Amino acid sequence: MHQFNSKSRGNHRILALASVCFLALAVPVHAQEAAEADEANGEIIVTATKRGAMSQQDVPFAIQAIGGEQLERTNAQGLEDYVKLVPGLSAVSSGTGQSQIVLRGINSTRITHAQPQAQGTTALYIDEVPISSTGFNPDLNLFDLARVEVLRGPQGTLFGASSMSGAIRLITNEPDTRGFEGKANIFGALTADGSPSYGVKGLVNIPLGEFFAVRAVGYATHSGGVIDNVAPGNVQKDYDDGDTLGGRVSLAFKKDDLKLIATVMHNDLKTDGRPDEYVKSTRPTLLAPMTDDRQTVKFYDDYYNDRITIYNFLVDYSFGGVNLTSSTSYFDRLYKNTLDDTFRIVTLLPVSQADVPYVGFINNTKTKTFVNETRLSSTGEGPFSWVVGGYYQKDKKSFISFTDAPGFDAALAKRGIPNSFAFGTTRADQVFEGNKDVSLEQLAAFGEATYEIVDGLEATAGLRWFDYKVDVDLKAAGISNRGRSSVVDSLKEDGFNKKAQLTYRMSKDNLVYVQYSEGFRVGGVNDFIPTAPGALCAGQTYDRVYGSDSLENYELGVKTSSMNGKLTFNAAAYRIKWRDMQSTRFLQCGFSYTTNSGEIRNQGVEVELGYRLAPGLSFQFGGSYIDSKVTEATPGFNTVGDRAPYVPKISLAGSLEYSTDMFGGEGFMRGDVSHVGSSLSEFSRTSLKLPSYTVVDLAVGFKQDAWELSIYAKNIFDERVVTNIDPDRNQPPQFSLGRPATVGVSLTRNF
Repeated sequence: MHQFNSKSRGNHRILALASVCFLALAVPVHAQEAAEADEANGEIIVTATKRGAMSQQDVPFAIQAIGGEQLERTNAQGLEDYVKLVPGLSAVSSGTGQSQIVLRGINSTRITHAQPQAQGTTALYIDEVPISSTGFNPDLNLFDLARVEVLRGPQGTLFGASSMSGAIRLITNEPDTRGFEGKANIFGALTADGSPSYGVKGLVNIPLGEFFAVRAVGYATHSGGVIDNVAPGNVQKDYDDGDTLGGRVSLAFKKDDLKLIATVMHNDLKTDGRPDEYVKSTRPTLLAPMTDDRQTVKFYDDYYNDRITIYNFLVDYSFGGVNLTSSTSYFDRLYKNTLDDTFRIVTLLPVSQADVPYVGFINNTKTKTFVNETRLSSTGEGPFSWVVGGYYQKDKKSFISFTDAPGFDAALAKRGIPNSFAFGTTRADQVFEGNKDVSLEQLAAFGEATYEIVDGLEATAGLRWFDYKVDVDLKAAGISNRGRSSVVDSLKEDGFNKKAQLTYRMSKDNLVYVQYSEGFRVGGVNDFIPTAPGALCAGQTYDRVYGSDSLENYELGVKTSSMNGKLTFNAAAYRIKWRDMQSTRFLQCGFSYTTNSGEIRNQGVEVELGYRLAPGLSFQFGGSYIDSKVTEATPGFNTVGDRAPYVPKISLAGSLEYSTDMFGGEGFMRGDVSHVGSSLSEFSRTSLKLPSYTVVDLAVGFKQDAWELSIYAKNIFDERVVTNIDPDRNQPPQFSLGRPATVGVSLTRNF
């Protein structure tokens, strides 16, 4: 358990500063009489059904929406900030832009840093653009976001592959033809024993005549580091800092029932290291410099660079009771991912650190994706509503990996071993060199229809047909591969996803539903593993290809609203059967492969409660319980009864917010508490435990005329939040950490 020590003394200074700020603003808030409150329901409008906009309380399945105002008041910057607001949603994270999203406990493995084919179980969208990339899900800035929609449960009929556990939709604000709008924001923050964070953001919305408008958003932020690298020869304080530069420009044409929007988004992330902490162990030679918490030993910097550009053209047209939506997007991404491989190389190969002072394993992945989805949906009144559409995706990935190991060839020569070129590499001092080209082409047709059988009773049926092909061409070389090798292979599959549901609307504010739904994700071709005699993985057997996996979800849910919308209560209970789950198997030789393995049964309960206690005073609570167990085991990998990795049984989130008129403006106070239970890092009995944690965030703010000031504190009790454990690089395990106690100030000017 994390203890307060010499590194914690700085925390007390930060907490003291936060306390003074909160007290200074809290006194006048409580001294003022509460303002008149809007007694309307105040529900967030969502578009998750793809059949038009509707209140989230009217959507007949489990969905949680986080509005743009709530994102601003909690000073949400990215994935880490909104994940903790949604119980049952978590991220296995190795740093910004390097996250694997887990929803409803659908997870069977930890994604390594060299699996370009890995498919997610939760779909991630920005507007109509799918951007999922498990293990490396883009962490886009949340500035000028209308809302975040979290759709719980399989969404296989409407959202297709990789939406097995649900979907997350980041919905941006569209250009507005009605008037000029502008906003500028500047913020700064201090983190316990870390470097300062700061940034600037801005937006402008300009009408261009009666029917056109342009909206431009830009941001530049710096995230201060919190981990000290104490490796001899590479000592760096707060070495895991990062910078993000990006923005978005949208041009819209809106006239009558026609809307055309062209958008370009760009996000450039650069980090110097990961928030990894080693725990002192039995490797004194390499870990001897460690003397304190939040320290690591990296002889080679684990930098991560991620450049993303997204182009999208949206057509939305209503005619004769029908709405046409067509979204065409092109997604261009390059991320450069580097790992310190010194520990592993000096363990597995006949060299020492005296011969090779450091080894870096460099992985560069370039992705180009074209996607079009075109659909028709009903808009008229009546007992029958529907949506039908088609989907096409063409995805190409180029994955290059190599090692930077100065002195490696000389060390081999001293031992009478040929150099890197003799093992087929194109560079000197190479332990491994690989090239992998992956092409995925997918075609799908989908439809969903709802019919009101009798007053209040609705039946929904959905179907999605999919057909995909994966082509893989890979080449490998190096001493760890025992020379050159190549593999050309492919996988082709097709199938159906189904959905059936009954919904009974007891009144306009209360409904109950029972649902059956399915989800899947595409399969792939494994990397080459050196199994020849004398190779690192000699004698190892593995499957050349792995197929798609699928799951079935049985769910019962209720949504209620009472007291003129002041009190809402939603609950869902589900049971999921997940077959042939794709899992990564880590080998002692340092390689890994993906296989279809066994079956998992998940069952759980989700609850949400919202209550406006008084004018300006609101309370929200959410909870999730997940029981995830292996019901069909794979020998040597897991056993019946094993818990799924990175799946806490209990997660809770609650908030209390108060706003009031004061000093001619509006002031607010908000507190957020999230609790996440413990989980395990692997199926095996040697897995490590991720400890439970409770994080408390506070914020106070004041808005007057065009100015907004907020002061916030996150993780005020400096909980040690472990977001990932990496034990597979033949070194002591390293723990990726969430951000320690942080206090900041944000100032916004509206135009």
